[in-house]
Amino acid sequence: MFNSINLNFNNIYLFFENGSQIQSFASDSKNTSGKFISAFDNKQVNLKFNNIHLYHYINDFSGVNSDINLWKNAINVYIYNDGDKYIKYNDFLNKDSMIVRPIVKLPEKPEFSSVDINLPNVDSIIKEEVALDKDDLYEDTIKDEILADITNQHYKIYINTLLEMLAEKNYSEMTLDEKVAFVSKYFIKDTSNSKKEALKIVESIDFIVAYQTNGLNNADSDKFKNGVQSFYINNIKINIDKIIEKGKSISEILNNELKDFVVNSEQLIKELGEIQNQLKSAENDYNEYVKNNNQIDISVLNSLLSKIVLLEKQQDSILSQLDLSSIKNKIEYQNKLGSFLVIGDYKLSPYKPVLDIPNTDNEIDFVHYNVKSFGLIGDEFIKKYSKIDVIGEAETDSYKKTCVSSFNSKVMNTCIN
Repeated sequence: MFNSINLNFNNIYLFFENGSQIQSFASDSKNTSGKFISAFDNKQVNLKFNNIHLYHYINDFSGVNSDINLWKNAINVYIYNDGDKYIKYNDFLNKDSMIVRPIVKLPEKPEFSSVDINLPNVDSIIKEEVALDKDDLYEDTIKDEILADITNQHYKIYINTLLEMLAEKNYSEMTLDEKVAFVSKYFIKDTSNSKKEALKIVESIDFIVAYQTNGLNNADSDKFKNGVQSFYINNIKINIDKIIEKGKSISEILNNELKDFVVNSEQLIKELGEIQNQLKSAENDYNEYVKNNNQIDISVLNSLLSKIVLLEKQQDSILSQLDLSSIKNKIEYQNKLGSFLVIGDYKLSPYKPVLDIPNTDNEIDFVHYNVKSFGLIGDEFIKKYSKIDVIGEAETDSYKKTCVSSFNSKVMNTCIN
């Protein structure tokens, strides 16, 4: 059996500001919080309390009483409110000041012998010119660890969160934790252990920025030992500059060209929807006219076709403006070790009207209207009208094409390459 242990608590003064909390829970979630001692159940220890004063706010420490049976009335507990807080606080200070402090003898000034001691000359140290050697440049660390932590990552920027990202505060003004959260959220959220990897990236960026701004770029040649400055420029500075310039280039495009693209895309998509609705309406007008008129007025038909062609050109123009490929080509890269990709696009399919063939003996120059999306051209025409005559073949040095026509009319469709 172990002998019991006596623990004596003497002359303790505690003043808790309002809003203070004491929390302690057992493994079974039982509250074991106490005002002076929490989660204590050692039967081999005898506790003794003497001259202990504890002050707390009236609304605090409700339910914090697991130790009350340990000290019962041996601890003086004072409760204050908003009205008498400072009165109780002064009482606390007065009681504390009455405690007898131990007297500690201060050490005397030591006496030194008359023996001469060779101390370094501080002035000469301050004035000493230091020349950097290769080892002082940390080339291997910078190349294999610092720069690798930045380049050997697979970055992805999502266009659906681009505006949210650009609305964040300036990166250079962020704390370390904010930078880590920023990089993890917007650039490597699909990477495993993204927070850990983001920390490596942030620390490496901070290092090379500090390394570059510490004066090495503008240092005079006498700050380097023979050949070291050239070594720094050709082996370290060039690699740091490449990464910084690449980062600046990507940032410039994200903040301007890609941002403008995303902002304008919403309006372009809205306009595209309106154009396609008009195109469907023009398609319906054309087919209704052809279906319900035995005598086709060529001028009316030409007018309907002209409207369709105009709307198709407008549709093509908007679709080309929604093509992200030119911007992606400027900033994307991909290799075995790392990549930077823009995820998402605004690729939308064009609406292709299908037009019926008019029943007329008059020839209509569909080629003039470049009816590339009409149902009566190419393979679609052949599928719809199986009886065709080959009315002519033309062959040049560059291509051969066959033109076909329906038995039922003299209408010629565009030639099939």
